Amino acid sequence: MVEQYWALLVGRIIFGVACGFQCVAGPRYIEEYVPIKVYSIAGPSFAFSQNIGILIALSGGALLPPDTAPAQEILDSNSWRILFAIPIPFYLLILVSMLFFYQEPPKFLLNKGDIGEAEKSIKKIYKVNTD
Repeated sequence: MVEQYWALLVGRIIFGVACGFQCVAGPRYIEEYVPIKVYSIAGPSFAFSQNIGILIALSGGALLPPDTAPAQEILDSNSWRILFAIPIPFYLLILVSMLFFYQEPPKFLLNKGDIGEAEKSIKKIYKVNTD
């Protein structure tokens, strides 16, 4: 069914790099932003959410025509478009959130030696008074 194997290969490479980046960036983000008292819940919930997402994505394969279906039925099916489009709103939400609500993590600012900005960041992220 694949007419251009190079496109499939490039897509798989991009997907693999993105998944690897997400597997590193997600836990690091949790480590930087989540308060210590909830870290023991937030860390495992990241891995749990990943696996639930994988389960949902694989279950979505039930919408696709079976492999034994005639080639024309597989080509005419719009199910793959639905499976492709479902995560788009979630990714757009993440993108907008990062563009408009990003705050430097306090650990990063402390490592830079910028204590005043770190205090502002703590106030904004954790809603606490550092005075």
